[in-house]
Amino acid sequence: MILHFNNSDNNRLIIAALLIFILFYFVSFSITGPAYLSDEIGYLTKAIYISGNGGDFASSWHAGYSILISPVFYFLNDFNDIWTAIKIINISLFVASFIFMYFTLVRVFPKKDKGVLLLGAIIGMIYPSWMVMSSYAFVTPFLLFMYTALVYSFLSIEKSTYNVVICSILSSYAYWIHPTGIVVSLSCFLTLALFSFTTRRWSIIVIYSIILFFCIFCYCFIVKDSINSGMASEFYTSRQHYSEINILEHIFSEKSWRNFWLVFLGVSVSSVISSLGLTFFAFTNWIAPKIYSLWVNKDKSKCFSVVDLIPLFLTFVFLFSVLIQCVYTLTLQELRFDWFVYGRYLEPFSILLIPIGIITVWNKSSAKWLPCFFSFVIIFYIVFLDVNDVLDVINVVNIPSLWVRLFDFSVIPSFNFIPIDGIKVKFIAWFLCGCIVILFVYLSGKKVFIFSYLLSIVFCVINSNEYHKLILQEYSNPYKIDEFFNANFKEDKCVVFDIDKYRNVKEERYNLLSYYLFKYDYYIAPFSYWDENCDGVFITQNSQKYNNFKNVKPIIKNKHDGLTVFVKSNNHFEYNTSMLSNEDYFIKGFGEDVCFNYDCFFLSVKELSRYRQVGTIVGSSLVSNNEQGYLFFGPYLPIHEGYYGGLLDIKGDSFDNVILDIVGDKGRYTVFRKSIGELMQIGDKKGFKFHVNYKLEDFEVRLWVGDKSNVKIKSLNIKSLNH
Repeated sequence: MILHFNNSDNNRLIIAALLIFILFYFVSFSITGPAYLSDEIGYLTKAIYISGNGGDFASSWHAGYSILISPVFYFLNDFNDIWTAIKIINISLFVASFIFMYFTLVRVFPKKDKGVLLLGAIIGMIYPSWMVMSSYAFVTPFLLFMYTALVYSFLSIEKSTYNVVICSILSSYAYWIHPTGIVVSLSCFLTLALFSFTTRRWSIIVIYSIILFFCIFCYCFIVKDSINSGMASEFYTSRQHYSEINILEHIFSEKSWRNFWLVFLGVSVSSVISSLGLTFFAFTNWIAPKIYSLWVNKDKSKCFSVVDLIPLFLTFVFLFSVLIQCVYTLTLQELRFDWFVYGRYLEPFSILLIPIGIITVWNKSSAKWLPCFFSFVIIFYIVFLDVNDVLDVINVVNIPSLWVRLFDFSVIPSFNFIPIDGIKVKFIAWFLCGCIVILFVYLSGKKVFIFSYLLSIVFCVINSNEYHKLILQEYSNPYKIDEFFNANFKEDKCVVFDIDKYRNVKEERYNLLSYYLFKYDYYIAPFSYWDENCDGVFITQNSQKYNNFKNVKPIIKNKHDGLTVFVKSNNHFEYNTSMLSNEDYFIKGFGEDVCFNYDCFFLSVKELSRYRQVGTIVGSSLVSNNEQGYLFFGPYLPIHEGYYGGLLDIKGDSFDNVILDIVGDKGRYTVFRKSIGELMQIGDKKGFKFHVNYKLEDFEVRLWVGDKSNVKIKSLNIKSLNH
């Protein structure tokens, strides 16, 4: 498979490829790591395992993309560099897909001006999905590359057996990348079978079938099992996302078939809306007439060329990719809203329809079919959509190119005199809005159409990127746990993530940490296993279970989801927490003074001195300086109703007019107030107990000193007595 560059077009193509690379990199620049998504982490952890760094997260995600990016984890250590490398790989795959797409168009439309074909390829490549997916560790870039390379090699099958071999390897590897890749293999098989039948060149389909079967067999029974068995945990079975579906069990179910057709029509329409009608126009203006021409000439002596069969091939790919999503829904009792318009696994297989739609779009006679198509779909949804089976949930990751999602259709009222309720209104509004806008810009001419298409791309990319950033901020790695581990623990240190006696685990958080801690001996196990076999770190999101264990100490706890890092008492020392933000972590203290419940505060001198009116820091103590005022106050943290005990590490020659009080509600509610002399003596510290009547959002402890006081404070420790 060789790409032939014509010198006259070489410069334009290279410039376009460079501009696409720069644009994609600019769009993905602000995304600095993986999201809180099981499939993304599944691909990353497989790549980590393949790179030789171990792993303990076996999953059913396919390994084709992981194999491609695995060298990144072998050669790089810094996560900024790793993620930049993954984005560059993704963008390079998209640019290569653009080049294959352009040369495919040149072969399919030999009489068209190459400037028009280049414009079509550019518009097809700046489709929102590709820009959005460049900053995820998803299979989309590689699947797109394999598909465009396959189509180009398919066009050269007549020339030599070498091209048949290339075509079969590419189509089988698409399945290695993702299960939906099987639609490429099947479509190619059917099209080549027809070609071999009409030309009597049986060797083509035989060679293709043998290599295809062998490669898929190798993945299913050798590669997949080898990787998953190597990653499988002793305590946790591998995650099976792709469940087996027995179609025969559902073939006579009315509900299953209703869901099937609802998803089939919904996904098909979403492709039309997302592309501003281009996929629809590609079918009506070019593919359908070409297939009709094949049918008319089927009994004539003329043999079909592979170029003649491309429309049939594209149709097979599109239909099978929609069907595979429909089959998945057969076993589901409830459908998520976004599954009706799911585009992420259809769009890679409709990429060539977009430039074809651009090239052939201004055949105005096809416009009459668009309202007919949408009217049929709307009526079907009104009649058959059962809203009781629909979850009103939308994951924007699954519909990165559906510009119509930007509108809030929830404000549209439901009318009592027609059988349409809220969710039906939303579906119908989406489809109706899509149809009206597409017709308007289509009938307004080329300039309005292209301007509207580019505008929709901008809105989609901005919206999807904002959603992606929100995932990163809320769920991913805002607290820099990788930097904390790198600063405090050697790379070969064992790290255990908590799994309870029922073998449950906070899967998404464990998965994400398996990426950030891939250099460590990281795996899932119960606390007892860690206690007996591991001299390293224990991570849990249920810290209260282990706070009272004498042989372990917590060191940091995330405020967002309670993720807590424990170490054994004999390994406890002063840890470097300079990279952690107090907005993200509770950082309590060390040794016997460690305090780590939610309603628990350990305030060192550094934290006590954050709010003060008088006093100075001398070494590790906060010392009064013969001035009257508050030596410390704060920390203005939330605290629940209940009983508490406190220890104040205070020493001094004179406690004259030294008063400790606890307040809340901006000082209006007094919880506790006593002079230092009234407090209990516990060892070399002063102890006290108090009760909070209701939850406070701004819990504050204050120590008042007089101008004759002479005291020295080292720490304040408050613990809940409710457990």
